[in-house]
Amino acid sequence: MIAIMMAYILAIVSIPIDILAVDQNDTIKVEKYLNYNIGYLKSAIMYKNKSIIQYIEKENADEESYTTNVSLLDNNIEKPITKISKEHWISDFQGKGEKCEFIYSDDINMKKIQFDFDNNSLRADKINNEEKNYNGNLENTLLKVNEKYSTNYTEENIEKYTINKNTKYDNEGNTIDVYTLTIYNEGNAEKYNVVLNEKCNYVSKSNSLDIYFEKDNTIDIVEFMESDSCYYITRIKDDEILTRGIIENCNFYNRDSIAVIGDKVYIKKDSEETCLYEYIFENNKYILNKTFGGYIETFSKDIDDNIWLIERVNDKKYVSKIENDILSRKYEICVDMNRLFVYDEKNIIVASPYGYTSINKNGASVSEIQKENNFPEGTKIIEESNVENIGSGFCKATIESLDPNTANGFNITLEEGMRGIELFIKDIESIKNGVGSLIVEISNNATINIPFSVMNKKLLDGAEGIRFRFYTEDNTEIIKNLKAVNKIFNFNLSIVNSNGEIDIHNFADGSSDIKLTLLENEIESLDKEKAVVFYYNEGSEEFEMMSSRVNGNDVTFNTNHFSKFIIAETVAVPTPDTLEETGSLINIKTISMASLILISIGAFIFLRRRI
Repeated sequence: MIAIMMAYILAIVSIPIDILAVDQNDTIKVEKYLNYNIGYLKSAIMYKNKSIIQYIEKENADEESYTTNVSLLDNNIEKPITKISKEHWISDFQGKGEKCEFIYSDDINMKKIQFDFDNNSLRADKINNEEKNYNGNLENTLLKVNEKYSTNYTEENIEKYTINKNTKYDNEGNTIDVYTLTIYNEGNAEKYNVVLNEKCNYVSKSNSLDIYFEKDNTIDIVEFMESDSCYYITRIKDDEILTRGIIENCNFYNRDSIAVIGDKVYIKKDSEETCLYEYIFENNKYILNKTFGGYIETFSKDIDDNIWLIERVNDKKYVSKIENDILSRKYEICVDMNRLFVYDEKNIIVASPYGYTSINKNGASVSEIQKENNFPEGTKIIEESNVENIGSGFCKATIESLDPNTANGFNITLEEGMRGIELFIKDIESIKNGVGSLIVEISNNATINIPFSVMNKKLLDGAEGIRFRFYTEDNTEIIKNLKAVNKIFNFNLSIVNSNGEIDIHNFADGSSDIKLTLLENEIESLDKEKAVVFYYNEGSEEFEMMSSRVNGNDVTFNTNHFSKFIIAETVAVPTPDTLEETGSLINIKTISMASLILISIGAFIFLRRRI
């Protein structure tokens, strides 16, 4: 009897504590976002349900050659903007209200690129020498330094100096310039940070100085003093200092490791720290108020001054939010995700060294006819006409005219037994001279957005029409050994002229957004969290993964060429709890709980026999 009880106690002790604990988050349904968009995400600027992202196609940036992509992510659909080779570079990638701005350098010029989220417009301006020369502000910068530190610097009595400008934008797109001035005299170097703006004039000798903005555009100046291992945080509104306090015992500086919200500061003190600390302002100091324990990888502040973080719990990771002073789990993400970009609760990007995931939960208000057709607001609807059955499971529709400068929506229903459509577009001039698009919706099973820019306009000279075909193939050899939807989705585009047809594979410019809606019996055998779109390269006879997303039965992706596509599972990545020694997929918690149950049953049977 004593031996059995000792074994029972030993089993209890060996069980991980968290298997017996009740976590209030475990009772809340957490949505899973475990899909991948391939590419190493360098940076992201978010505005509502849109983002400008910069990512590298190869996962290692130190390889001999790689391409940096700059794309618009619109409701999770990627729309390429430009590609940058390794020899060129992008800098100052930041948001300014409803716009995104970055500097791009090619072999000859340096350009300022500005993207407007509201109207999806792109503007590039060449940067002239005057803009690159910051010496024009040297006089004002020296004046502020002399006023603050009672020095007598002039441009004439300085042996040597360097001056650099960093422009920051508040939530409304207003600019604040920060100048870093280093003065060299008699072998000594003095470094100053000078903020010049009508709403904020500030001078310091800190090692590092950064500017952040709160929801009401209060300016937060964060300085790191390496010699004293501390932060100084100054909050300024309309050129008046609201508070200035110090956080001591900090031996690490990273501009992603601190956030200021009113009288509270959130900070990760060291790169190896796993906790998030909350400080509150009292008597010109920031006093530790709360510690969010566990394994916190990173955190971020959204547009509404809420704190979000990536939290690791056992073998899972979550995007969590601080609500009522506790961590509230919102979304489950892949275990290798370790970077976080947040606009608000419905618009989040998480990334790893291998890919990224976009969480977008925005709804759109549309009219009744647009709800029926699922076309975006403002789309010009083309009435169905001249539809005919041309045999072999195809129907053909002819489109006589298009609006050249807007989205044109065409809805067609496939009758039972039909497997594809052919559209013949006669209005060559609208496509050749316009900037619009054609959105084709097929029986609520597929939606294809084709911008006019995908066509090489030179090839349209003398053309009689443009032919677009969409059809599916079942039970094909190329997917027989794959865990995939048992269909190949074919998209073909060609230009028809008097000499025949010119097939269009790669697009001239832009890309096509595609949504496929699958039947339940088509996708029920797949793990939706692992399902992605693949392009079949007929030249190499290999599959290439596409940036895609699965939401329910809808599969969306973006492509710059038409060809064959399939939907299949990716190979699963083993989790840390996988027991490699035995090949078993049962983790240690499961084993411990099973041991407890078996010992309990044994003890019960033994005691019944003794009675």
